[in-house]
Amino acid sequence: MARRAERRLAPARGVLATRVADLLTGTAELTVAGALPARTAAARRADGTLTAIASRGATATALGDGLTALISG
Repeated sequence: MARRAERRLAPARGVLATRVADLLTGTAELTVAGALPARTAAARRADGTLTAIASRGATATALGDGLTALISG
């Protein structure tokens, strides 16, 4: 489960980085075009996706570490 989350983490980071870079470099143009709220929402969704994937990976890793400690103890 953790491995699967790790494989999905890099592409999700790339999507978030792209969305944020678009916001930072094109804020003036997006504001004039009226597209800033939609782009901001897309960046928030990308952040939520990345957070969820990282959380799943961390949960699986913590569970595995806890079980290893329990079995070893």
